[in-house]
Amino acid sequence: MTRKTQKTKRRFILALTLLLTVTCAYALGWTSLFTVKQVRVVGAPTPSQSILIRESVEVGEKMARLETRAISNSLKKYTWLDHAQINRDWLKGSVTIHVWTRTPVAIFRTHLIDSNGVLFDLPNDQISFLPQIRAATIASAKFALELLLEFPSNFRAKVLNVRMQGSNTAILTVRTTRLNSSRNVNVIWGGLTETELKIRVFNALLSLPENAKVQTVNVSAPHAPIVR
Repeated sequence: MTRKTQKTKRRFILALTLLLTVTCAYALGWTSLFTVKQVRVVGAPTPSQSILIRESVEVGEKMARLETRAISNSLKKYTWLDHAQINRDWLKGSVTIHVWTRTPVAIFRTHLIDSNGVLFDLPNDQISFLPQIRAATIASAKFALELLLEFPSNFRAKVLNVRMQGSNTAILTVRTTRLNSSRNVNVIWGGLTETELKIRVFNALLSLPENAKVQTVNVSAPHAPIVR
């Protein structure tokens, strides 16, 4: 093969490659061959929220022009949304938006609060029992949240509310059950230290017959607890 023939062949391959690139770009960005034909939403807490999220992608829009990051950012206006993932099926013309809701840990100022201290609202009321945080500031509320997250689930389930005194002293209201009867007990908890020991001391004190009617237990100093 002569040098001239090789040069001609290279030019032909280059031209063909350029033509294919332009054709593909045109097909992706300008024709109706790869457009959005269907938008699905997975994980929305209610049907109405699913409809609203579906509207973030327009049917008929070019698949190649979808900016998934921009769509995800637009969904941040929903406070209940933790994160989202957008998937495109080019062949079917389908866009699927997966959304994940925040998991509430407690209630603070009529809002839900998650483990990261983010306040949000769920569009439905189908949530299980959650303790109330009563605090004057966000900082002290986050302290109460950190305390709740340190509790094992079986103890946290008994906590009705956490009242903050200052920024690092907590008083709990705990629902206790004994001999098929239940009552609320105030627990002066103190700070975040010795959580496991405080729970053991509290349970041991409540199991004693002489403490069957106590209203307040102070375990802020667990080695010297006080009941009254």
